[in-house]
Amino acid sequence: MNGLRPRARPLPRQRSRPRAGVLIDAETARVVAGILISALSWRSIFFLSLPLVAAAMLIAMLAIEESRNPDITARRIDLPGAVLSGFDLGGISFALIQVPALGWTYPLVLLSALTGVIAVTGFLLREMRTESPMLPLRLFCSRNLSAANGATFALYAIFNGNFFILTIYLQTALTRRVVETFQPTM
Repeated sequence: MNGLRPRARPLPRQRSRPRAGVLIDAETARVVAGILISALSWRSIFFLSLPLVAAAMLIAMLAIEESRNPDITARRIDLPGAVLSGFDLGGISFALIQVPALGWTYPLVLLSALTGVIAVTGFLLREMRTESPMLPLRLFCSRNLSAANGATFALYAIFNGNFFILTIYLQTALTRRVVETFQPTM
């Protein structure tokens, strides 16, 4: 496990001086999301995450140095595991998103849900048998780790889902303006 721990390195002195920048916090993100929902559609807020992810990846590449444990032989990327995880998340997510509009009996919803379930099964079987798993399942043998991950997932899903759904509800069902939607949640 020592080979998996990233080591943060300080940036060179000339680059470590404070610079002016924009801090996007929860309030700013909700205002921007509300404007996007009003101007375009609720689906447009997902495009907001693309530049943020790109910036986070760039910062991580600059601030975290590669670390390898010389005792561990070269590992290969688990490409089949990555593909299966994409299909399972994509299939199940697509099915859950389309259920309100199309219903559970619509063939496309059933096919995507079935594809997701089959991909989850394939992913778990693959991760149990490969030498270099993308997600070592033995990590979940620890009750403390499993409980902490479950609790963290539930808390973040509730906290972030509340703001997401409340903002959309206030704008679409109650037809409030963008500025009015943030008053109850601030």
